Amino acid sequence: MASRIGQGDVSAGTSQLLEAVAVALVGTSVLGRGRPNVWGTALGAVLIGIITTGLTIKGLPYYTQDVVEGAVLILALVFSFTLSKRRTA
Repeated sequence: MASRIGQGDVSAGTSQLLEAVAVALVGTSVLGRGRPNVWGTALGAVLIGIITTGLTIKGLPYYTQDVVEGAVLILALVFSFTLSKRRTA
């Protein structure tokens, strides 16, 4: 982010925090391992990127991206906890 804006700023990346957390948690639950892994995180980044690009192409308001990313995050958490409960039971 610092290279993009040309200077360091404490609050420069706050707009990308939800996206980063969604990618990490989708990456945790994608392959069903229940822990972070490289391939799951890469697939999560691709998924979130496709969703964000699709919403931008559709011309939807910017806050719609946050709502959809939040929904994907909730689905990833539900999926992750469901798989972890199945393994322990």
